Amino acid sequence: MPLAHSDAQGEREDLLHRLWIYTNYDCNLSCSYCVAESFVGAERNGVDLQEVCRLIDEGVTLGMTELFLTGGEPFILHDIFEMLRYGLEPGGNRPGPANLP
Repeated sequence: MPLAHSDAQGEREDLLHRLWIYTNYDCNLSCSYCVAESFVGAERNGVDLQEVCRLIDEGVTLGMTELFLTGGEPFILHDIFEMLRYGLEPGGNRPGPANLP
């Protein structure tokens, strides 16, 4: 099974159209419908800002046009807004994660 496939977007064939990043698997609730099976005191389990930025950069290189940050509950992460800001930067003008305030 291939890791990526071509998804034609207009005249250009991108290797990657959508990128879903599971930022974390922990959350602040215990929802019965959730597959994360987390709880309020769950240990942090996910990717950090540096890794998210690296994945976004790789996605941009492969032609990503849509980015989704999901997880357990991404908004409990202290650096979720830096992740979002990094993902919203235009392809060539992306600040490095060390340069984010």
